[in-house]
Amino acid sequence: MALSGPGGSGTFASVSTARASVKLLPLLAGEVAVDELRLSGLNAELVKYRDGRTNFDDLLAPQGRTDARPAEKPPAPPGKEQQALTLDVGGISLKDANVRWLDETSGTDVRIGALDLRTDRIASGVPGRLAISASIEGAQPKLALTLSANAGYLVDFAKRSFALSALDVKLSGNVPGAAGLDAQLKGDVAVDGAAERVALADFVLRATSKDGLAANLAVPSLELSPQRAQSKAIEGTLRIDRPERKLDAKLAVDAATLQDKAVAFPRLAVDVDLKQGALGVRGAMGGPANVDLGAQRIALPKVAG
Repeated sequence: MALSGPGGSGTFASVSTARASVKLLPLLAGEVAVDELRLSGLNAELVKYRDGRTNFDDLLAPQGRTDARPAEKPPAPPGKEQQALTLDVGGISLKDANVRWLDETSGTDVRIGALDLRTDRIASGVPGRLAISASIEGAQPKLALTLSANAGYLVDFAKRSFALSALDVKLSGNVPGAAGLDAQLKGDVAVDGAAERVALADFVLRATSKDGLAANLAVPSLELSPQRAQSKAIEGTLRIDRPERKLDAKLAVDAATLQDKAVAFPRLAVDVDLKQGALGVRGAMGGPANVDLGAQRIALPKVAG
C-alpha cells in the first residue's frame, strides 16, 4: 500500500504489510476495540518546504479546505454532553519502519530507521509494557545513533493521564560535540492532564563520551501541580576533559515548595571552573528561584555570585 505526495507526485508513505481487526459492536457504544495493529515495512518522507508548507498539509485540512487550520466545531446541543471516545487496542507491532524528516528552512535532514515498536494492550486502567529500538542518522546535523527503550505504562484517556514506570532509555553513537556517546536515562514519569500534574521519581541521566565528556543529573523526587509542589534536592554535574578545553560545572537545587501558586526553590547554585587555552575562569552563583508555571516565568529575586 502506498500514498502519493501532494498533487499525486512521488511517494509520501508506503507500507509492506498491515493488519488490524476491529470489533464492530463496541463502535455503537463509542468504543474502538482493536485486537492488534500490525505494520511492517513502513516508509515515510516528511518534508517542510522553504515557504513553510509541508507535504502533509493536505492530510490535516478538513474535507473541502486547502489549509491545515482546524474547522470550528458547532456547539453541542444543550443538556447533552459528548461522551469521550474509549480506545482499547490489544497491542501494537511496528517492524522495520523508516521515517525521514527534511526541513528546507533550517537544513535539518534526519532519518529514523530500523524502527521496531511493541506494546501490550492499550486501554484505560490496564498496565502494560512497551519496547522501542531504532537507528538515527542525520546529514544535518551529523548524527549516527542507536536507540533502545523499554518501560511499563498505564494510561487513562478520560483524565488525559499516563505514567511510565521503570523507564530505561539507552542512546549510543556520535553527535556533534560528543564522539562515542553512551547515555542512559532511568526513572518514573507521571503526567495528569486533567489535574495539570507532572511527577518524576528516581530520575537519573548519565552520559559519557570517548572524547572526555561526563554528565550526571539526579532528580530523586519532583512533583509539580497548581495545588502542590514538592521535591528532594536535585544535583547535576558536567565535566569536559579535552586538550583544548577543561570544564567542571556543578548544579544544586534545594527542595521545592509552593508559595502563592508559584514553585519556590530556596536555593539554586551553580559552580563553574573553566580552562580554555590561556583563559581560566572560576565562578559561583546562587540564590532562591521562583517558577510561575501559569505565566511561564522564572524569577531570581536575590542572585549573588
